[in-house]
Amino acid sequence: MTALVELILSLIDLIKAELQQAKKSSIRYVIALLLIGCAAVFFLAGIGLILATLFLAWLEARYDPWMAALLTAIPTLLLAGVLLWLGYRYATK
Repeated sequence: MTALVELILSLIDLIKAELQQAKKSSIRYVIALLLIGCAAVFFLAGIGLILATLFLAWLEARYDPWMAALLTAIPTLLLAGVLLWLGYRYATK
């Protein structure tokens, strides 16, 4: 009888230890995801600044403002569409 009780208690201790380890690793994953999310935001801001620089410095000097905006927006939207399509194809395989 005491062997069974000791077995159950040791099993409970094992479960507690496993839960603590899972909690630590899940916190690491959450922190990693937050850092990746922040990096993605800064990456998108950088892409936006590059597009604004392209628009203001290079295209607006050669074309009317509406044409420069159009020449900046169309390739950007095409690239976004291709990336979305590739992501969809990858996700559905």
